[in-house]
Amino acid sequence: MRPSDALWQIFAATGHVGIYLLYRQQLEYELKVCGQKAEREVLLEQPSSIIV
Repeated sequence: MRPSDALWQIFAATGHVGIYLLYRQQLEYELKVCGQKAEREVLLEQPSSIIV
């Protein structure tokens, strides 16, 4: 599990905006490390690793 996935799960459970902002920052960092371009759009869907 990536750190961004863990932050998303916390956000999904709490709905705390601060956690969402941390999630977005971590996701952008992970994409940069992997050499992918970070998109500036809001992600409303859940990552595929979360089973609801």
